[in-house]
Amino acid sequence: MTEQHKNAQTLNADGMTQPAGETLHEITWLKPEDFGGGPDVADNGPAFRAMAQLAESNNAAACIRLGARTYRVKTPVAFNCAVIIEGVGATHAGLAANTVNESDRVQRCSSIIKDARDYDTDEYLFTFNDRKPAVLGITLRNLEFVGAHVSDSPKRYKTCGVFVDISGWVSSSINVILRDFGLTGLKINHNDGIWNNISLLRCGGKLNGDVYYALDLKRENDIGSFTNQHKFNNPHIEHCRYAIRCSGYMNLFFGGHLEINDWSFTPDGDSYPVVLFEQLTYPVTFDKMTFISTDTLRYLDGYPLTTDPEQLAANLASVPYFFGGVPGKMIDPTSDVVKAFVRFSGCDFTHASKPVLWLDIPDVRTYLDGVHITRAATWAPAIKLGQDSRITNSFIQMAAIKGNTSNYADLVNNVYSVPVAGYGHISADGVQFYGGHPAYAAFSAGNSGGGSARSRITNVIRGAYGATIGNALGDYIGGYLSSYDGVRIQSHDGASHAAISHDRMTSTTGAFTIGSARYTASRVGVIANLDGAGNFLAPTANDRNWLGSRAAANSWNGVFTKTFFMGAASPDGYWPAGLYPTAPATYSIGSSALPVKNIYLQNPPVVICDATYKTEVRSVEDLLLDAVGSVAFCAYKMKNAIAKKGSKNARYHIGVLAQDVRDAITAVGLDWRQYALIAYEEAEIEIARDDHGNLIPLNPEQTLIATDKNGHVHLESEQDRVVEKEGKRLFVRGTYMLRMEEFLALRMAYIERKLLNNG
Repeated sequence: MTEQHKNAQTLNADGMTQPAGETLHEITWLKPEDFGGGPDVADNGPAFRAMAQLAESNNAAACIRLGARTYRVKTPVAFNCAVIIEGVGATHAGLAANTVNESDRVQRCSSIIKDARDYDTDEYLFTFNDRKPAVLGITLRNLEFVGAHVSDSPKRYKTCGVFVDISGWVSSSINVILRDFGLTGLKINHNDGIWNNISLLRCGGKLNGDVYYALDLKRENDIGSFTNQHKFNNPHIEHCRYAIRCSGYMNLFFGGHLEINDWSFTPDGDSYPVVLFEQLTYPVTFDKMTFISTDTLRYLDGYPLTTDPEQLAANLASVPYFFGGVPGKMIDPTSDVVKAFVRFSGCDFTHASKPVLWLDIPDVRTYLDGVHITRAATWAPAIKLGQDSRITNSFIQMAAIKGNTSNYADLVNNVYSVPVAGYGHISADGVQFYGGHPAYAAFSAGNSGGGSARSRITNVIRGAYGATIGNALGDYIGGYLSSYDGVRIQSHDGASHAAISHDRMTSTTGAFTIGSARYTASRVGVIANLDGAGNFLAPTANDRNWLGSRAAANSWNGVFTKTFFMGAASPDGYWPAGLYPTAPATYSIGSSALPVKNIYLQNPPVVICDATYKTEVRSVEDLLLDAVGSVAFCAYKMKNAIAKKGSKNARYHIGVLAQDVRDAITAVGLDWRQYALIAYEEAEIEIARDDHGNLIPLNPEQTLIATDKNGHVHLESEQDRVVEKEGKRLFVRGTYMLRMEEFLALRMAYIERKLLNNG
């Protein structure tokens, strides 16, 4: 150690100071080279410890700067003071796998601290303990910690990287890489931290049967004080079989991604999830993060080969989920189910081609909002959520196994189950399911048959297989939710009928009724095929305002108001009095996307033409007359008529084409948009693109835009386009329309002018 550093007691602009009220001491920025270390030294541990001791003896912070070097450390280092370690960068070119070259003294862009230990150990290379000054924490910037488990090293050892173990606060670190530690890369055991652009690569593993997570947020205390209020901005966690152990409270992961690929690990036959939740006290949030999983069935490679059916089923049931927890260990004894929950907002869950078991989170609420889940496995529920969990505004795609040739083939090939299963009450709103099988439910909200007093399912769509569930499904469900077309209600014994006491819902075979003040079958409310064949008991004198579901001569299905009747035996509607809108010149009959077929009238339409309602009255300009006069009349057939009748039977219509009128007006230098002669409207629907590039409406029941026989929509004109808006992919269809009476009026004016000019 130089004399300068031994006596570093003077003020320095680059230093850090003590709290007010204490004797102020500062030290200069320190370098390992000044303390007997450097890239040529086999063990820089003593040099780092000497810098720490200097800061501790001066009751100050250790401010350490590293050059673009590789600093090998064999002796673990403990800091008992506030620390700043600042490098020149963390962009080493060998992130994929290759080792840090022991002879490469000067790195091109990075400051690297290399674990030089040649034995397996769970002792951390760097530990940051309680320290002085008490109000300061640690800061790590622009450096890389490399473990002793680099894949192409001659020998690989399992070790731990960095442990932040302080009882106070605060840490703030940026652009730090921790990689190739065979055990934990980063363990955090304190309050309040910000970690920006932190990368953990190829960390996490087992030692002597114990699992070590790459990022470990679990405090050592069994009860009470936990890691909390740490924010990870844009974390990059990759190739870590055991990625995150998450406990404590108010920890936030924002952006970035967590990825584990098939070749990232060797399966070893255990059921630990990639992300483990335990001893939560307050929320854990993942916001706008991407999760990329390995093929879940790959974990089976870690089990001994067997052909025993019971053992195969047991192995399959024990493969890990991507996110998971152990029942009874999710919530800390100091907390409860109100405080502790897990939240995913705007996250993507995906695998390139193989099915995945994504979530198995018991005991606590899980909120999924605006998530996009693809490749959800079907042989077991891919999403298992705790009581009172909720899914909103999300997309879930199921992916069935096909063509598996292993001993598990009969258990996974084309095997389906309920994709979302609950440990209790589950609610959902605005959820789109895609794939799966029409004979299986979207949700199972069972609780050992105990019902769900808080289950509420709204606006859920089952891909191409079912209809949208209505506004709400009851207040209380005595059995559990199941479904063929979105939702089906089953009783405690699992029979195909309902028994829902609070809504007094009863039924006979294959149907249900909501309604009367008694628990007996009633025609008050909703009636649906009480005998399973479209017949039901006729309404009594006390039954009113009934709505049926099937149009049959004896079903009496109908909707009544005071003067309006729409029948069910006949789908037509009738009214015995005038039909009026609630506001003048406000509402339309039909639209550009949904026009009515014909309007039959006894008299011609009467149009309001009173001068009182008009302004800016002027003569029609000659240019407009020239344009309209140049448009040729034509004969044409309607495409939908040809589709229904064939070209031979479809009849010709006579008129003009709206685009011809538009182009004629534009050609004379006028703006067609200034004239009500031509109208243009657009309709849009939300779509997805399948694996073959086809455009598929997310709501298969939509009628705004026609689909082909396979349910696909197509670009058919220059107005059609696909756009992205507010995170949604939309198909937009534009339609030109013509007010024919105005066209004919202009054409007459054109002819009149022509006759006058020819005198």
